[in-house]
Amino acid sequence: MPFERNTYIGSDGETTISYFTLAPSTSPKGVVQIIHGMCEYMGRYSDLAQYLADKGYVVCGEDHMGHGQSVPEDGVFGYFGRYDGAQHLVEDVEKLHRIMKEKYPQIPYVIFGHSMGSFIARNWYAQYGNDCSGIILSGTARSNALLGPLKRLAKIQRFFVGDKKPAKMIAKTINRTYLKRIDDPLTGADWISYDKEVVKKYTGDPFCTFTFTHSAYIDLFTLLADCNTESWYGSIPKDKPILLVAGDEDPVGDYGEAPQEIYNRLISSGQDKVTIDIRHGMRHEPHNEIGRDAIYQRYASWLFDNCTKKETT
Repeated sequence: MPFERNTYIGSDGETTISYFTLAPSTSPKGVVQIIHGMCEYMGRYSDLAQYLADKGYVVCGEDHMGHGQSVPEDGVFGYFGRYDGAQHLVEDVEKLHRIMKEKYPQIPYVIFGHSMGSFIARNWYAQYGNDCSGIILSGTARSNALLGPLKRLAKIQRFFVGDKKPAKMIAKTINRTYLKRIDDPLTGADWISYDKEVVKKYTGDPFCTFTFTHSAYIDLFTLLADCNTESWYGSIPKDKPILLVAGDEDPVGDYGEAPQEIYNRLISSGQDKVTIDIRHGMRHEPHNEIGRDAIYQRYASWLFDNCTKKETT
């Protein structure tokens, strides 16, 4: 069953944001709001959404500004606006959250963020997390030594060439680091999955093969920095379940080290409902990896154990 598409006006007051829903054929157990990653779109989550809908969950998610079907005909891919782009991404997630909560006010509500979507989710969680039942973070990352210099470079380049130009040098620099542990990569996206069909579809999809603008990279680096501060760990709810999922061959997560560090910091900050699941032999997208069925089952069991079982007992 395909997604149902609807729209709302984004938090910038101008952009028409496309969002997508898939409801189960039975009475829903809960809502899972997916926050997709960089240079992708909600359509890439249709298989996972169908699996969760078959398990009884309503699944929803929007194409971010500058992504997928939220880019107007004359718009720029990989662009969130010159100012406040990072916060616009967070607020657009919250707009959809409010739409769905109004429709499904009495059932558990879970936020699922992957990669850049996990950075958005973590920032959203600090502001609005008391109004959800739990959060799943896939392929998330920690701050690193390159973050500051790359952000400064993006600002300098934006000054000289404008905020809507693709940041090709920054993109190449980052992608080169992601490929450094892969012998003889066949494509520039081999780091996302061992599944060659997934990589082939990704590299042939114009909704995935654009380059972020300098402004978008500044927003991306801002999101990542903000969700890795001590104040972030101190500001998030302490009583919600959190699931961290990653592959141990994911370069975005420093090959499992980043989610492990985040897990340790969450525990140290007083969280007592944190689960970490680092999968051997998986790259950046566990939900699109060879053996993804086990990941789907992991999500379903976590959702039941942490968010829906108490509703049925």
